[in-house]
Amino acid sequence: MAYVAVSGGEEAIEASIRLLDYYRSGTGKDLEIDALVHKFGLLIDKVMSESGLYAKEYAALALKQCEGSPEEAVFLLGAYRSTLKRSHYTNVADTGKMRIVRRISAAFKDIPGGQMLGASYDYTHRLIHFELEHENAAELHKKFQKILAEQTPEKVQSCGRVSDMLKDEGLIDRFPENNTEPYDVTEKLLEFPAPRSARLQTMTRADTGFISGLAYSVLRGFGQVLLWESCAAVTLNLKSPIPIRIMIRFIWGKF
Repeated sequence: MAYVAVSGGEEAIEASIRLLDYYRSGTGKDLEIDALVHKFGLLIDKVMSESGLYAKEYAALALKQCEGSPEEAVFLLGAYRSTLKRSHYTNVADTGKMRIVRRISAAFKDIPGGQMLGASYDYTHRLIHFELEHENAAELHKKFQKILAEQTPEKVQSCGRVSDMLKDEGLIDRFPENNTEPYDVTEKLLEFPAPRSARLQTMTRADTGFISGLAYSVLRGFGQVLLWESCAAVTLNLKSPIPIRIMIRFIWGKF
């Protein structure tokens, strides 16, 4: 997206920022950070995932500051994260020993450990529940606390990976372990062409702007070797002295 230079300079910028605060002050009621954390869990998780910082309160604060815009909140939290020192490193998790809350396989019906639907909006009626306008949060919380108290804890079941099963049957190849130092997208700028470790990290974080960045990289002329396996050119002669050349690109990312 291109921007055209306009006059006004510093005064226009200051007025624009004050206008944002004015829009955010549309009601006299306070929006508590704790309420955002517990009522908008999916949105909080999205902001933390894309920004690369696990901090629910800060994610909620960023959303409050930018009027609920996920893209702007990710930018704010990511900018704050870049000022922090790295104090911890996560260990590689054994997914077979994790407590699963949702596990869906679109390709295989019977998988080791079974499938678990978990919390999902996929099968809801997609109708607005207008009764939520008068919902009593205290009663709802008390209701589910009672339900949880009546539940019996279950032992964690081992859930093997489908890829391991396919490897054991010889359907997919096994590759040697690669101990090369991965590209750290939280400390280095993502530049194209990007290494495989950087692409995987960015895709895992579900970065909203990542796909847009890939598209722009192709438009600018980067990434043909990185992104596209094949490219076909078709020339159409439409009774015009200037032939129209259409580039048809087949998207097969090497991820």
